[in-house]
Amino acid sequence: RYLSSNLYKYNEVDEINSNKEIIDHGYSEYSVNKFMKKYNYSGDLKELIRLSKEVRNNWLLFKEEELVNFITKCTKMIKEINPDILITAAVLNEYENAKKSYLQDCKKWLELGIIDEVEPMVYTDSENKIIEKGEYYSNLLDGYNFRIGLSCRLTTRNIITDLMQMNTSLKYNGYILFANNLYYDKEFIMLMTLSNHYDYDSNDENELIC
Repeated sequence: RYLSSNLYKYNEVDEINSNKEIIDHGYSEYSVNKFMKKYNYSGDLKELIRLSKEVRNNWLLFKEEELVNFITKCTKMIKEINPDILITAAVLNEYENAKKSYLQDCKKWLELGIIDEVEPMVYTDSENKIIEKGEYYSNLLDGYNFRIGLSCRLTTRNIITDLMQMNTSLKYNGYILFANNLYYDKEFIMLMTLSNHYDYDSNDENELIC
């Protein structure tokens, strides 16, 4: 994804008053030159974006296409090495905002077949939020694979709360735990072993997949 941008908020604005109002990223020399050549523009890109709705929307479309092309190429290379490898994406959990502000359209990636599974990062202390997001993504990604990403042990929650969130998430295609210290917490691993519904494995010490 890109860093957060507010440029989409000016989609229908003919002219933006000042560049200071714009929060946007991706203006590397390579990207700017490629974009300007593709659309046959000349001049200062940021000024063109400020003054022209057409340039603004083309720039956002260009950045989204570049991201899709990058994922497509990476997936193709990996699958050529081993077609059985699953390509997953850990995505921001507010889908509409992620799509507009970060150009992270995980549903489109699934539809295009360039990833195999989505893992929305539902980092919360609330079990109700897990249920809400589980229902939301069950409807949004109906027919596609997704698994809830939990922030186990990354907040002030206790072990019991963590285990409750895991059990809740099992209703929604399982879960993946994103954390930094799971394998160093013997008490937690013991409880996982005793209470988990599925075996867990990982090829990264920072992730547990269940």
